[in-house]
Amino acid sequence: MSKPTNEPTKEPPNMSTNESTNEPASPKQYSTRLTRDDHIRVQTLREAGFTYEQIAKQLNITQNKVQYACQSSQVTPKKARGAAPKLSESQMDEIIEWISSSKRNRRMPYPKVIKALNLNVTSGSHTRIYVTRKARKELDDTCVRSKISRRRGWMFWSSFHRNMKDPCLFWEKEWSSINAERYCERTVPLINGYLRLMRQEGLYLQLMQDGAPGHSSSFTKEELHS
Repeated sequence: MSKPTNEPTKEPPNMSTNESTNEPASPKQYSTRLTRDDHIRVQTLREAGFTYEQIAKQLNITQNKVQYACQSSQVTPKKARGAAPKLSESQMDEIIEWISSSKRNRRMPYPKVIKALNLNVTSGSHTRIYVTRKARKELDDTCVRSKISRRRGWMFWSSFHRNMKDPCLFWEKEWSSINAERYCERTVPLINGYLRLMRQEGLYLQLMQDGAPGHSSSFTKEELHS
């Protein structure tokens, strides 16, 4: 038979969030989004008479998320805007920890970081790039993004009605870019002249244009109506 001892027994750690402890539970990270079940729990506790602060401590979330869940008209959370991140939060934490672990890693260029960590990342620009740089570092190789400029092409303006080809115009390069004033100077006279010619033949055409700045400006509209 086993004899009782005077040694106190060690209780297992309390993993439940329903019992209060001496130390307040640390809230979840702000990046964590509430699920449908979280919304239901929050609203259920709110209907039971719990305050925002009590619900936040009970479910280990922030009071802002509690307030949003209580005031939201739908239980299912909205889909997050934008594309889903390619790396998980744990992967990003590992990368940050590895880069911050030594002076050599902090100075390592990003292409070498990708090879050193064997990341499945392809080269090229996938989104808009923002570079943080120090003063007088504007022309540093790591702060300059190379870009191949497209060759300037020819602008061709044309018109048609039914299956008939109407007046057209090649925009000469020495005319510079197209704005409302240059469009009215070069193109609108062709439009007005052709519409008058068609009216003399008993055909009344209605002008339709796209939403280009030169077409939709008030200056162009006044010129066409004059």
